[in-house]
Amino acid sequence: MTRRPRKFLNAILPVAVLVAGLVAAKALVDSREEAPHAEPPAAIPFVELAAVRPGTHAVAVHATGTARPAVESELVAEVGGRVIAVGPSLAAGAFFAAGEELLTIDPRDFELAVVEAEAELARARLALELERAEAESARREWQTMQLGGEPSPLVLREPQLRDAEARVAAAEARLEARRRDLERTHVTAPYAGRVVEKLVDLGQFVTRGARLGRIYSIEAAEVRLAVEDDQLAFLAIDLDPLRAAENGATPPVEVVLAAEFGGRHCTWEGTIVRTDSALDERSRMVNLIARVADPYGVLVAGGAERRASLLPGMFVEAAIRGRELRDVLVVDRATLRGGGRELHVVDAALRLWRRPVEVVRIERDRAVIRAPLADGERVCLTRLDAVVDGMRVRTADPADGGAVASTPAVGENR
Repeated sequence: MTRRPRKFLNAILPVAVLVAGLVAAKALVDSREEAPHAEPPAAIPFVELAAVRPGTHAVAVHATGTARPAVESELVAEVGGRVIAVGPSLAAGAFFAAGEELLTIDPRDFELAVVEAEAELARARLALELERAEAESARREWQTMQLGGEPSPLVLREPQLRDAEARVAAAEARLEARRRDLERTHVTAPYAGRVVEKLVDLGQFVTRGARLGRIYSIEAAEVRLAVEDDQLAFLAIDLDPLRAAENGATPPVEVVLAAEFGGRHCTWEGTIVRTDSALDERSRMVNLIARVADPYGVLVAGGAERRASLLPGMFVEAAIRGRELRDVLVVDRATLRGGGRELHVVDAALRLWRRPVEVVRIERDRAVIRAPLADGERVCLTRLDAVVDGMRVRTADPADGGAVASTPAVGENR
């Protein structure tokens, strides 16, 4: 009998402990306090804003090109002879003034030719005077003889008189030619310029037409600027030469050229003077010709400090003054959203809206656009992952209840 009650207790005791534990756990659960339940507040994004207003924007079309002389020439001997003098300015890289003597060819043969031509002219004039006297004598003799009627031209020696006059005219022409040949023995500069290459030296014999050197003018320089077709609409240039000629002179289009040379940033001011006669066959661009007066700064500088020289072959960047665009906004390109077709704007109630824009022009890191903006609306500069029209935003401007100083003013029209 003793074993059976012990077995019963061993069997029932674990069950009793388990039941007691379940009852205690249920009592603990039933006695717990309910935690307060609240929805988490919606996150309002923090954004930066910029105030922009429509205005006028002066377009600048950018291009590049290489400087070259406006006038470049070859010095050629107009008479033959031995070179007896070479001026110091006839050297590669040397400058010379307009009318300066660069080279002298032996003039002695030409001086003799002038003397001979003068003697020939004197003889022709003497023969003309004798012929005039003979003609006058023939006329008086005809009148004395009272033969009646008008004498024939042969009687009055008119053909002989015209021949003598022609001989005088020919002698005068030969004398002028000999004098011109004598003048051509002194080779002078046709303009103020610089020597590119010297091809003759002292003691050398040259023939008529021989090349003496290459020079170019320093009075003006030109730069051929290749401009893309879609940029031409922003320039006040008539590309039709016939229509431009009919309309008369138009205000010059200003251009500023810039280059890094000798460790300095150099600039030159010029104007667009014409366009090339044809499109570039490879790039299909239009070439505009910019002209810079006094590229060396030596012709009209006076006592002022001379500016940097625009040397032939120098690569320059050009900013061509274009048309003025009205009622446009100038913003950073990074401000555009939706593939560059819209802006995010924030109204006075700090609600964000998407606005479609018309991109008028892209200028490197800026965009010139037209967009409908109401009073008090500002452009959102912060890129948001998800945008819903009318969503609330926070701003840094204290006027909007922000916590920091102020909103940076960017994207202003320039």
